[in-house]
Amino acid sequence: MSPDILLEKFIRHLRVERGLSPCTWTTYGYQIRGYLGFLQTQGKELSDATRDDILAYMEQRKNAGLKSSSLFGAAIAIRGLHRFLAERKYAASDPSLGLKLPKLQQILPQPLGVAEMTRLLDLPTGNKFHRIRMKAALELLYATGMRVSELLGLNMNQVNLEEGLVRAHGKGGKERLVPFGNKAKDALIRYLEARSKRFPLA
Repeated sequence: MSPDILLEKFIRHLRVERGLSPCTWTTYGYQIRGYLGFLQTQGKELSDATRDDILAYMEQRKNAGLKSSSLFGAAIAIRGLHRFLAERKYAASDPSLGLKLPKLQQILPQPLGVAEMTRLLDLPTGNKFHRIRMKAALELLYATGMRVSELLGLNMNQVNLEEGLVRAHGKGGKERLVPFGNKAKDALIRYLEARSKRFPLA
């Protein structure tokens, strides 16, 4: 069976049986196509690939300057493919068995300083609707520490302007009340006024 057909079967397994997101199985497909191209240059069939072939490919990608996160992703995709082939009897064995994954170097994001945060909050100026909306969003994020995903899913019935409280829904559906100050309140009031003029029936 050709490598392309085997890859197609694997992607279908990820998409239909495991229910992975399009982003995930598309990335797997991209990573594996690079691996298949490497095997072809070595005159090797996918079903005959060895542990040394996998290591040689990973070394080649590392020397090409691939970041640790991309190397880690490639190794996960290749390991998943070989495991699938062995389980479905498309290959006699799984050459990735016991293979150590590349170390993933996680770089923690650095928080903005006071001056940087002040400049960010001062950026949206003027009377255009999108700037007023952005100003309200930034002020509320800064005041409450909400996640962007929480802000995007926020309805105004979750906001109590009089008491300065927002009812946020976090991960796992957990709900919490978060206070905010006058700057965020003023920005929200201005946004609501601008919204009512722009969308009278909203």
